[in-house]
Amino acid sequence: MRNRRPFALIETHVGGAVRVFLKNGWSVSGALAGVDPYMNILLEEAVLQERENKSEYPYVLVRGSSVLYVVLEAAENGGKGG
Repeated sequence: MRNRRPFALIETHVGGAVRVFLKNGWSVSGALAGVDPYMNILLEEAVLQERENKSEYPYVLVRGSSVLYVVLEAAENGGKGG
């Protein structure tokens, strides 16, 4: 059965690496610490990429309304992180 709630799929990846692309053209990558049904996403050890500039933060909370799409990155061992 197909799950029609995108956050449910993302929720299974908590602890794994993700990259969140934002509507303003920026992206944020890091370890997924949490997500809610509104697609608010909490990342740990986050790297904010805005064009050529990169900034590192211990935590970043991305508001769900600014999310364009999310890439779930596989860990080196082929599974999710954590």
